[in-house]
Amino acid sequence: MSTNVNLTVAIPGQNGTVATYSNPRSNNTSIATATIIGPNPSGHVYLDVKKVGSGPVNITFDYTGSNGVTRTMTWTFNFQ
Repeated sequence: MSTNVNLTVAIPGQNGTVATYSNPRSNNTSIATATIIGPNPSGHVYLDVKKVGSGPVNITFDYTGSNGVTRTMTWTFNFQ
């Protein structure tokens, strides 16, 4: 089972540009792993979180805006 999140919509670049995404990671790979997929032909990038076990897990990834500054974002998933 996996969950896909459309990063292109979740964190748009500034002034109509597209942000770039990298370095997806899980704080507990016995619960979930993460990869970044894309961009696809329409320019969308997805965070693919694959369930391995049950419980809460933090998925962290980096994104770089049009100004060249890289930031980190963490989302928490709770798999049953």
